[in-house]
Amino acid sequence: MSGNGFSLVYLIAVALLFLPMAFFVMRQPGALRNVALWVLAFAVLMWGYHFVVEVPQQKALEAQQGTSSDEKESGPASPESLAPRSSDSPVRNL
Repeated sequence: MSGNGFSLVYLIAVALLFLPMAFFVMRQPGALRNVALWVLAFAVLMWGYHFVVEVPQQKALEAQQGTSSDEKESGPASPESLAPRSSDSPVRNL
């Protein structure tokens, strides 16, 4: 069975486990409000992660590569400038 077949089996198994629970939970009073609060909490956590982790990492990566604002305005980088500088890199550029 290929990877897509296993994905389909996994999706069906998860649906069989969680759909009965979802129907039971959604019949409770205030269930929609609770779902909205959990979605809001998840969105706030993801927004915080973006600004606390991803943005500083991107700035550090840009500083490490030595890119400046005028280089960004000049257009996209050429493939040669993106190639690894070391000849012992495991990545082969074709």
